[in-house]
Amino acid sequence: KPNKAIVDIHVCTMGSVSELDIEDSFD
Repeated sequence: KPNKAIVDIHVCTMGSVSELDIEDSFD
């Protein structure tokens, strides 16, 4: 999905936040 790249960037910059949490907020 298009947001996946954005999620990966957030995971790299905000390591304290899990990828699933970020995907939920984008979803």
